[in-house]
Amino acid sequence: MVLNIRRLLAVAVLLVVFVGIGGYLRGCNHKTSPDNLEKGEDRVIGENVSPPGNSAVSGKKDDFFAEYRMERERIRGKQIEMLRNIIDNKNIEKEAREAASLRLVQISNDMEREMKTEALVKSKGFEECVMIIQPDIITVVVGADPLRLDREKELRDLVSQATEANPDKICIIAREPED
Repeated sequence: MVLNIRRLLAVAVLLVVFVGIGGYLRGCNHKTSPDNLEKGEDRVIGENVSPPGNSAVSGKKDDFFAEYRMERERIRGKQIEMLRNIIDNKNIEKEAREAASLRLVQISNDMEREMKTEALVKSKGFEECVMIIQPDIITVVVGADPLRLDREKELRDLVSQATEANPDKICIIAREPED
């Protein structure tokens, strides 16, 4: 019984996270090598990421970042609600409720780290930034023309320090502003 509830909880949480994130971010190009930086190459990195809504059709200025933040909060709200239901349900095994409680704390910690790191990235001159912290990867989308490799390395190092994550686990996506 406990194993089934834990498995259901894990599958539900992962499904919500992956469906929400997968729909908005289409891949990552983080093939930076230190050799390219040392050579001073002017190559750029980054991929365009389509906004959640088609801003060209709606006539609105590019609002990808605002829409993404709202969608991220909506998905997190659903996750939190589901976890609280598990925690509050006395018919569920104590271990499953404890696991849900721990996941709730982790979501809270991730939200705090995302907000702080987004602010740090913006303080480095990027107009917009949105990030999502997952167990295996941190994805950062910045509002900028494609990044030079040295600027991308600076951004990766900043995010790595702020989140205490391995730089190889950080995906940087440069999203060109819409005109």
